[in-house]
Order: sequence, then C-alpha cells, then structure tokens
Amino acid sequence: MSGLGMAGLILATFGMLVAMAYYLSRPDNSPNQSRDALPLMIAPANASKSVMNQLAVEHPDWMIRGGQRLRASNVGPHKFFVPSLEPEWMEYNASSAGQLLGGYLRSNRVRSLPPIDKPPPSTEPVNVPEIRLIATSRIEFTGMLTNRVLQTPLRLQSWTNTDVLPPSVVQVSVNPAGMVLHARLLQSSRLADADKTAIGLAQGARFRPLPGGETNLFATDKLATGSFVFRWHTVASAVTNILEPEFPPRTVLPR
Repeated sequence: MSGLGMAGLILATFGMLVAMAYYLSRPDNSPNQSRDALPLMIAPANASKSVMNQLAVEHPDWMIRGGQRLRASNVGPHKFFVPSLEPEWMEYNASSAGQLLGGYLRSNRVRSLPPIDKPPPSTEPVNVPEIRLIATSRIEFTGMLTNRVLQTPLRLQSWTNTDVLPPSVVQVSVNPAGMVLHARLLQSSRLADADKTAIGLAQGARFRPLPGGETNLFATDKLATGSFVFRWHTVASAVTNILEPEFPPRTVLPR
C-alpha cells in the first residue's frame, strides 16, 4: 500500500470515531434524563389534614417528600404485656405424701471422695526457745557507750511493787579517762527510789580509759554521750486487800 492510501485509511478511521462519539452524546440517547420529569414539590409543614389528604390522592409522591409528619390514626396506644399466674390447687394425697422422701433416702448414697494429694507433714521437732523470766535486774548501754567497758560492775537490786516497773533511763557524758561528768534522768520508772538509785549508780560508774586518750579525770573535751538503761526486776507485793472481820459480829434480827 502506498503512502497516500495509508493516510486515507487513517483519516477515514478518525472520521468514523468522531461521528460515533457525536451520535452517542446526543440528549435523546441519555437514559438518565426524562423530558416528562415533574418538578420537586414539598408540602408545607403547617398544612391542614384535609389539604394533606387531597394532595395524597392527587400526588402520592408529595406525602413522601413532604415535611408533614405522618401519624397512624387507626392504631391504639401500646399496651405492655403483664403476665399473671393464677394459683393452681392440687389435691392432697396422704398415702403418697412420703413416697418421694422415702425414695430419695433409699437412693441417696454418699460418694467416696478422692484422696487429697498432699505431702505428709514434717516430723522434725520444732525448737522453740525457752522463755525465761527476768530473775535479776540488769543494765544496758546505748549511744557512744556501747563499746565502753566498766572497771567495776554495778550491783543492782530488785524492787517490790504492785506492778512491773518500766526501765529507768539515765543519760550521761563520759570523758576519755572514763569518768562520768554529767547524769540526768530521761525516763522514769514511776518509782522514786528506783530512779534515785539509778542516778546514783550512773554518777558513780567508772569506765576503762580509752587507749591513747586523755588521762585527766576531769577533762571536758571529747565527751562520749550515751544512756544507762536500768531494767529492774520487780517482786510482787504481799497481799494487802484482806479485810479483817469485825468483832463482835453484828447481827440484825427481824422485828
């Protein structure tokens, strides 16, 4: 085929495509358009019932597009269902009253329960420390006096009282030579004699001197502050609430 024939074929094909596009784009061939389509009509919301009924007969689509709310006039108010059970009386038969209970008692059997898989209890003896009562008074040191040692142990006594005495706590200041320079009572034992004895023992106590420390007994530098805790042993008082009978006894005779 020559060049002129090829060009003619291309032009003919292009012309056919343009003609087909023009034919398909005409308004007569569009399925979504209608010449007889009616305009959109909306019924007013304040229209009367008679007007709405007339419009519904002539133009049913108005009721669909209208703003008037439809209400069913032939449907009554909704009633909730309330169930009611009437009592049903049954005939009493004395001959068969205990048959159900007797049958249950004859057939009721206790099933054996499976054993609980637990390890056996330990048979090792439990070493419980023995609780010993305080038989004598004792003393403890706190603060900076914990590691200090007395030259002569203090002799403590027991006290007789109706109640257990709390400890007497005496705060002291000790110099490097081991001399107690100050002593004051911090906590009372509620027994004046015991507190007085505690202060006297604390003032007269003497500690061992610190190695390489001051040898002056009345040196006031590098004081160690701590407390003497006197834990008193209390002895119960004798019974004093025994009433002595009156002699001679008084007897009141009825008149």
